[in-house]
Amino acid sequence: MNNHGQVAGTWGRTYAGFVSIADGSYPMLTVLGAQAIFPAAIDDNGRVAGYYNDGTTNHGFLAVPTNGRTQPLIRTAAPGVISALAFGGASTIAPGAWIEIYGENLSSTTRAWRASDFTGNTAPISLDKTAVSIDGIPAYVSYISPGQVNAFVPSTLSAGPARVTVNAIQPSLLVLPRANGYSRYLAAVFPDFVTYVLPPGYTSAVPTSRAHPGDTIVLFGMGLGPVEPDVPTGQIATQASPLQMSPTVLFNGTPAAVTYAGLVAGTVGLYQINVVVPNIAMPAGQTYNDFVTVYVQVNGVTLPSGPGQTFTLPVARQ
Repeated sequence: MNNHGQVAGTWGRTYAGFVSIADGSYPMLTVLGAQAIFPAAIDDNGRVAGYYNDGTTNHGFLAVPTNGRTQPLIRTAAPGVISALAFGGASTIAPGAWIEIYGENLSSTTRAWRASDFTGNTAPISLDKTAVSIDGIPAYVSYISPGQVNAFVPSTLSAGPARVTVNAIQPSLLVLPRANGYSRYLAAVFPDFVTYVLPPGYTSAVPTSRAHPGDTIVLFGMGLGPVEPDVPTGQIATQASPLQMSPTVLFNGTPAAVTYAGLVAGTVGLYQINVVVPNIAMPAGQTYNDFVTVYVQVNGVTLPSGPGQTFTLPVARQ
């Protein structure tokens, strides 16, 4: 604990690191590739020092608070998700009821719905790109703010435990079908936009080549977040528009330099990430690794995000 009352520590059997902030919430700390995070100290500026384990090795870290965008997080402690406070604030919800969702980074704006948000007599299912789903069923959203979202539970919801999700940014990367039982190749190309970063002979449909350290390759994605200058949704990007926050890319845990990340000029909603392949350590005598693990973190979201998923690329020695 620091002199401002902020606390850092480890929570639960999954050894997830957390830090408390001024509004009383407890955002979780995330480190690319970490399986367990152990904060050890927090100073009066909110900086957290500690170590994490990637499954085989411990690594030290220093987490510095920023004002950057992060992934929406619903509180796991009360109040979390409750029925409308004015009607009792119960911890259970029901179809056809109003609910209140508390957390952090739930929205980048604060406002209630307006008449212009309705489609005829139908209420909106999103406000300023913030949407709520309950067991995958869209809910009607009446109010949004960074710390609270109000929504109307759809009548088609079944009784029993339900998963509530708030989506402000939902990034994804372009991938190929599974290469083996556990990993998927990213659909990456070289700057000629013709040659794919794939093992030689992977397919006869397109030219393929392994990447080498120092090569620039291009990844593709969607929903990666806001750009500058802004391009309204549904409009063609007439120029290169970089992301407001540059992503982090790791190859087998080694950071890679990102030279551009933003919208692809001449397209609608398509993003590209230009990244320089780092020098990756390989066992003696090994000239290439066709399953180098790649992690991308953008706007606080780590990809791949699903359990058991792995993104890979083939990389040869320099």
